[in-house]
Amino acid sequence: GTVNSESSEPYYDQMKRTCEESLARLGYGIDLFQLHGRISTDGAPRSLTPDQILRPNGILDAMEKLRDEWKYKWLGVTCLGDTDGIIEVLSSGRLDACQIYINAINPTAAHKKGRKPAPTSGQDFAGVLDTAKKKDLGVIAIRTLAAGALAGAPSPNARAMLTANTDPADRSEEHTSELQSPMYLVCSL
Repeated sequence: GTVNSESSEPYYDQMKRTCEESLARLGYGIDLFQLHGRISTDGAPRSLTPDQILRPNGILDAMEKLRDEWKYKWLGVTCLGDTDGIIEVLSSGRLDACQIYINAINPTAAHKKGRKPAPTSGQDFAGVLDTAKKKDLGVIAIRTLAAGALAGAPSPNARAMLTANTDPADRSEEHTSELQSPMYLVCSL
């Protein structure tokens, strides 16, 4: 379902209606209830701010209430958008899982926040994986093949699927050495 942040209808009511419709179509329950959308600190179009997500009667309040009513096991969020906003939401301690953008072209989610030098291209997700680890969140990797750029698949929209300032022509070997250590990203539902 979708949430209209500009509607006067409370988030809970919007989410309950669309969740009921989705569950009826599926015909069974779900374990992970995840907010999937961009997190923006500046209120960019088609995104949610950390305040909209975390405030009283905000998105997470609605998700928690729906979890309690429908017995979802876990709540999660997709980590796309502004890195500082993502880290603020993950740091809330109110989530169980997160979906993190990471691949060989842009492995910055595995970097410590504040490390030097910062990458010269691509969005810097530094600190996201570390925050997830500190909060004991389950992690799901997203866009591991960089919208097909790492698989060699021609895609007219590949650039749109990458993060800001990322060039799919970058050689992935140049970025692989930036990883702090080998990672195993597992999500068990």
